[in-house]
Amino acid sequence: MTPTERALKITAAAMEISQARIADVMVTYLGHIDGLTVYAHPAGSDYRLGAKRPRLLDWTVYLDAPDADFKLQSIEIQLAQLKANGPIATAPPDFKLETA
Repeated sequence: MTPTERALKITAAAMEISQARIADVMVTYLGHIDGLTVYAHPAGSDYRLGAKRPRLLDWTVYLDAPDADFKLQSIEIQLAQLKANGPIATAPPDFKLETA
């Protein structure tokens, strides 16, 4: 699977998780660096300026980097874990998802 195909798969999973109100997942393609950012907050987080909210995922992947495929696969695994675990209203301070 190419990095672009993986990025599209990640975007689709992020939309599914967000629409199901499991977590708020954001995916952004950064064309100027050929990169992808993926991060997630608990569903219904407070997004007002200055509000504090935990990040359940926090990735930046340069799609042309040697480790891009590993990072993209790790993101896919973490999104699958979020989906399998159901809605996450809050995350404890030590919350970490498993990586590949």
